[in-house]
Amino acid sequence: MTGPLDDGVTLVDADVRHAVDELYADYVDALDEGPIEALPELFCEDGEYLLIAKENHDRDLPIGLMRCESRGMITDRVRSITQLSLHAPRVLRHVLGPLRVRPTLSGDQVGPSWTVTASYVVFQTLLDADTHVLSSGRYRDLVVADGDRLRLRRKVTVYDNPLVPNSIVFPL
Repeated sequence: MTGPLDDGVTLVDADVRHAVDELYADYVDALDEGPIEALPELFCEDGEYLLIAKENHDRDLPIGLMRCESRGMITDRVRSITQLSLHAPRVLRHVLGPLRVRPTLSGDQVGPSWTVTASYVVFQTLLDADTHVLSSGRYRDLVVADGDRLRLRRKVTVYDNPLVPNSIVFPL
């Protein structure tokens, strides 16, 4: 069903909703279960990833903890995680709140696009250590139709606590 609700919100049809759900499941699987090398393909060629503190996001300050401005940069990030970085082995587990999917009314995109927001929590378990909350916050994303599938055009991960552990290695 696509159409306005009484409060002016426009719903998306079930096929789009399902495709968005699958995109986010693929995103979480790439980070939690692997292979992380699948992550770049979830983004458009000009796809962006930004990991930013809520304080900076709310003040419109562009400084983020992690920024990739293309699929190539995301691929480089993955390569650095898998081939160059030295970090303790870990297990990540993402828990997402309900995805809010809305059609984008802006004319900036060539094809159909949707804004997607959701709360998230990421748990981290290091070997021989207790599981703890690594990060919590909100996704503020732009998803676009790219060929025969949906991809992330912009993924903005806004983390709540400006005090982050020194072990943020993976995108959240």
